[in-house]
Amino acid sequence: MKLGHGNLSATDLAGRKGQFSELNTYLIASVFANLFCLLSYGYDGDIGYWREWIRQLQTQGYGGFEGNYPPVYVHWLWVCAKLASVLGLSLETHIEVKALSVIPVMFVHLLIIRLVYDLTQKWTVSPEKRKFINWLTALNPVFLSDGPMWGQVDLFPTAVVAVGLLAAHSASSRYFILIVPLYCLALLTKFQMIAFAPVFGFIFFRQLKISLISIIPAIFLLVLVLLPFAVGKNLLGVLDNAYVKTLGQYPLATMYAANTWMAFYGNMQPDNLRVLPLLLGEAATIKNVGILLFALLSIAVFSKGCYLVYQERKGADVSTLDSYIWRAALTCSFGFFIVLPGMHERYLFSASVIAIFYIVRANGSLPIALLVTLCALLNILIVLPLRGDELWKPLAFFSCLVFAAFMLDSWWPRAFHKAKVIGRRLMEIKGLPEAILLCVLVVPLAAEKYFFWANESIRDNEIRLTELQPTSVRQDWGRLNINKTVAGDDFSVGFIRYRHGLGTHANSRIEYSLDGNYEAFRFRVGVNEDSRNGSMRFEVYGDGKLLWKSGRMSGGEIEGEVILNIKGITKLTLVVNSLGPINSDHANWLNPVLRRYR
Repeated sequence: MKLGHGNLSATDLAGRKGQFSELNTYLIASVFANLFCLLSYGYDGDIGYWREWIRQLQTQGYGGFEGNYPPVYVHWLWVCAKLASVLGLSLETHIEVKALSVIPVMFVHLLIIRLVYDLTQKWTVSPEKRKFINWLTALNPVFLSDGPMWGQVDLFPTAVVAVGLLAAHSASSRYFILIVPLYCLALLTKFQMIAFAPVFGFIFFRQLKISLISIIPAIFLLVLVLLPFAVGKNLLGVLDNAYVKTLGQYPLATMYAANTWMAFYGNMQPDNLRVLPLLLGEAATIKNVGILLFALLSIAVFSKGCYLVYQERKGADVSTLDSYIWRAALTCSFGFFIVLPGMHERYLFSASVIAIFYIVRANGSLPIALLVTLCALLNILIVLPLRGDELWKPLAFFSCLVFAAFMLDSWWPRAFHKAKVIGRRLMEIKGLPEAILLCVLVVPLAAEKYFFWANESIRDNEIRLTELQPTSVRQDWGRLNINKTVAGDDFSVGFIRYRHGLGTHANSRIEYSLDGNYEAFRFRVGVNEDSRNGSMRFEVYGDGKLLWKSGRMSGGEIEGEVILNIKGITKLTLVVNSLGPINSDHANWLNPVLRRYR
């Protein structure tokens, strides 16, 4: 039986409707996950850079831009500057800055979902595995923690690289002419995409004539991207900041990156430390050895790729080179992070994107891809919410072991043959793929819940109490700390972290002189997680009159936000009284803010 829509049968229409519904499920789930993660506080340093650079572009345009970011994303920051001006955004709050800066990232995430979904429809594997990969793409914890949660944009250039590699599939691809422009675009967005140079190098020779022609649109793209900076007479300055000065900006073996150098030498060590002096002499520094190792890895990848190109021209199966492209890309992106010095915690991100296509296009090992994803995730989370210095070395050794396992699996496939057979059988067990995916997704969500940073934004007519000098302080133990607990640690109360507050100890009395021009005082109070034996009560006085008091509070407990009317008050007093022995009575006044009359 035939229905409308051309020659499609009812069965065909039902199948397409089901596929469309399934794809929409992935897309909608990803949108909600991105918006949810956008509500997290983010990483202060990077969001501060976005804010500063957007304001530079607002006030000085391209000619006055002094940031060290490659030019493509600067264009988006220019758009953000215009949007902020039109919408009247102050950019004081993290969520405003993040919401603007990561918009392209969220759209690119949706594009990757669509690409992976289309590829998996042609994939001859079990429906369970197909769904697993699609859900992993839609709710990938690395994508979410790096982009909307952290506030970074690493997904954009890596997605451009992935699209370029897809265009290189089979020598007859009609999109082959896009390879050079796409890789040029990736480099103009993020310099770390240089890690993929060996891969695009041998791909270039797959269709040399087309590749040479593709240089023309690449040059046109380059001129288009750089033109606004040239017009603003700032072209050399932008290129110098983005591609030259950044190379020596952090002369460290590793900067919060759990790689080889972290494993053996620790974090934040100088890159001129000597290693293997008996073999290489005075030149055997971490910097030189790391560069040498990655150079050797790149040469190996490039040489193998060129050999396969040669074999393809001799009539070899094109699928061999197609598969190798993704294995080589994952080798380079993972090896870039593992062996080079000066790496940051997020520089493993690109490997997590390539790992998904490695499964789908190269029939790569699913366990290896998941381990790569886990390594990338933990590297980000330890800096973002976990903040665990003691976790760095174990994670560094774990990252190195995963890289070794991947290399062994890629270059000696028989090494894990039995493990792969067992893995395929496990994936066929009904419900198991979903259970594994749930565990993978729970990691960032549980971590963000356990160490969630509170939203502490303030309005134009508000001032933090922590910016004022108290006129009198008395407490029975320790000293008053600003923006730290009485023990000098970060505030961590009720599984929430705070950046602003007063860290004191019962019994205590803190007084402030006000000018009578404040109308409200808002705050939270809480007792540190580590103060399990503490027990106390918080009180607020205005001109000697009790305005508010809490109930009995102990370790880990927090009071909801309190807003007090303080119109006309000239002396504000914060009191903490112990309700027993004062051992571990670590008390916190969290995000205390005064609001002036408008």
